[in-house]
Amino acid sequence: MKMKVEVTSRDGGQIPMLGTFEPGETKVIDELTQAQFEANYGYKVTAGNYTAGVTCCVTLEEEGEEA
Repeated sequence: MKMKVEVTSRDGGQIPMLGTFEPGETKVIDELTQAQFEANYGYKVTAGNYTAGVTCCVTLEEEGEEA
């Protein structure tokens, strides 16, 4: 299983470490960015410490079989 983290900003704007968002934009947060975020802030991206209008969604995806 692989964890997919998506952050959505309803109103747009800058989210530190995650970048600039257009209104309604969703970004998939890669593992390296997640690790850097936690190292800088002391909590995980998935902790939900965002302003109003920003949501974080985590889904588990089954990894494909390797050949």
